[in-house]
Amino acid sequence: MTAPARARRRRILSPLTRRILFLNLIGPALLGVGLLYLDDYRDGLIEAQRAALRMQARIVATALSETARLDEEGEAGLDYRLTAEIVRPVLFRLMQPADGHARIFAPDGQILADSRIVSPYGGRVLVEPLPPPRAVPPWPMRVANDLYDGVVGVLPARAPLPVWPDAPEPRAEDFPEVMAALGGETAGALRSYAGGGGMLITVAAPVQRFKQVLGGVMLIAGGEPIEASVRSLRVDIVKLCLGAMLVTALASLYIARTITRPILRLAAATERVRRGQAIGGRRSGAAAAKPAIPDLRARNDEIGDLSGALVEMTAALWQRLDAIERFAADVAHEVRNPLTSLKSAVETATRVTDPARREKLMQIIVEDVQRIDRLLGDISGASRLDAELSRAQGESVDIGRLLETLAEIHAETAGPAAPRI
Repeated sequence: MTAPARARRRRILSPLTRRILFLNLIGPALLGVGLLYLDDYRDGLIEAQRAALRMQARIVATALSETARLDEEGEAGLDYRLTAEIVRPVLFRLMQPADGHARIFAPDGQILADSRIVSPYGGRVLVEPLPPPRAVPPWPMRVANDLYDGVVGVLPARAPLPVWPDAPEPRAEDFPEVMAALGGETAGALRSYAGGGGMLITVAAPVQRFKQVLGGVMLIAGGEPIEASVRSLRVDIVKLCLGAMLVTALASLYIARTITRPILRLAAATERVRRGQAIGGRRSGAAAAKPAIPDLRARNDEIGDLSGALVEMTAALWQRLDAIERFAADVAHEVRNPLTSLKSAVETATRVTDPARREKLMQIIVEDVQRIDRLLGDISGASRLDAELSRAQGESVDIGRLLETLAEIHAETAGPAAPRI
């Protein structure tokens, strides 16, 4: 067996097996990467969150409008206004069950209340929800998270969102949706935290009393549940794709094994034939030798056809080698006879002094030389004819016309007593 063939046999996966694995796995891999692109799914979740915030904002705005008081400086029954002293506790209680974040802006753009700022006894207390306790995940989970982040990082990125204006004293002018709410419309916006790290969804609705805009309420929700939902769906997709790739890999290895193993067996058998090893327990020159090529024709596929062709080729090869051996033995026998006679005549001629006998011996020598020359000419002609026949190209012949021609020739040349064809 050649060095490259031995190297291929020592490999765990042959080149053909690797190609089959690559071609079969690239489809599920590309499908999985494509399914990870879940922008439409994320947009649907964002729109559902906006709808929920829009409904909640309208409820909060309606509740706050009932706390409006008549403006003492305006005309009675016409002008209402929101006061921070009443709005702040009401807003805090309204948002506390939902654990949300809301702000109330006055028509002049100043902030009246923030649900996360409580003012007891004239002071200000900022209420921030504590993050859930985070346990350090085991290293397999950390590796999986890093792999997930790497795969997601390859996906096309979304357009960057406007950054959340983190001002100490926010005003309505910092938020276009609040300005729209102060104009009597409900609007929303998407923003990102300063420095990255997440998404914010805001919806602003007008606080109205008898169609008079008293202010604008803005609800703020983080995008962490949406990202968690997208991540969970992506993890499920990755699990499904990995399972499909595992099944595909096992099936590919099975298919490759059914292809590569018989091919390697055929290659090893042909290598043994090339080295002239014994075949079927006998030497290659034996007339009844059995070809060493595995007979896989029972597979009824292309490899079976290849095996059958190699079996027939090997049988024809050994028949030809046996014929060459017989031909060489016959040639040696035919050449040995005149050479023996020639040798005897030459040895005798050196000791004979009679001219008549010497002349007779010389005639025998000449005849033996001519016989050897004729024999070598016949051998050369037979070899040349065999070589020409081996290079001859076969063509299709109309056997019917050939037989008709032979029958006509026989009918014209045969005598009356010849058999009729």
